[in-house]
Amino acid sequence: MPTDFLRLSRLLERLHASLTGVTSDQHHARSHDHSNALDGSPIAVAGLPNLTQNKIWAGDPTNRPAEEDAYAPESVLDIFDDFISGSLVSGGVGSLGWNYSADAVLTAQAANHPGIIYIRTTAVLNNRAYMYLLKSVSENILIYTDLYEVTFIVKIPTADAKVFIGVIDNISAAPGNQSRAGFEFDTGVPDTYWMMCAGDGAAPTRTATDIAPNSMVYYKLKVKKLTTNYEFYIADILKGTLTTNLPSANLNIGVSIETLEEDKNKLYVDFFRLKQAGITR
Repeated sequence: MPTDFLRLSRLLERLHASLTGVTSDQHHARSHDHSNALDGSPIAVAGLPNLTQNKIWAGDPTNRPAEEDAYAPESVLDIFDDFISGSLVSGGVGSLGWNYSADAVLTAQAANHPGIIYIRTTAVLNNRAYMYLLKSVSENILIYTDLYEVTFIVKIPTADAKVFIGVIDNISAAPGNQSRAGFEFDTGVPDTYWMMCAGDGAAPTRTATDIAPNSMVYYKLKVKKLTTNYEFYIADILKGTLTTNLPSANLNIGVSIETLEEDKNKLYVDFFRLKQAGITR
């Protein structure tokens, strides 16, 4: 190798070291997968340390999130319905073919809500309207030991009514003492706020959130089933956790409304999503 080239190479190495504080030996000692810094510690990316193999980030990345298992695609269920597609002609509504009790109407969209359906009671006091997945209200889709998230975007009526959104044993019957977990609002109690509810065949646990429903607002309501508790979210913000009186029955997914006056009442549904991991198939 020419002497001038070697001399230039050494000069560049000394210049690099003086500017960066990194010698050529240190530079070449760095891991080839770029997972370690010069001192051997994990490299922080966007303020976060490297993940353990086969893990993904969960939670708020600005708040030191925890690691979760990265499930294989075939073990994850993630379905949604925006109520843009589908029709009433086939006897079901939405792209998932929801069943319903009485009136179900695909209505005009609102700003930022491109697909909307409403279920409507009759004008008879205590009449109920409901919507659910599967062919029968007795066919429950969720095994009580499953871990899942159920999300709805809904708007309540202006009139007096009882509303339920979530998972329940029999959506066609009044919630009462049924096994269930979800959000409720009952003007007959009277409730002031969205209520978090869980029950196991006896008197349910009902705990208030800090959100008072407004009939002009669409609310994103999520019920998250974990191993030993249920979490309740409004607009993706955790509002509370219930750890007792949890349902031990298999449940279906649905929404319902009961009119508390002699008038037709509507519950508007804009969106639905079910996420479930750990499926064996």
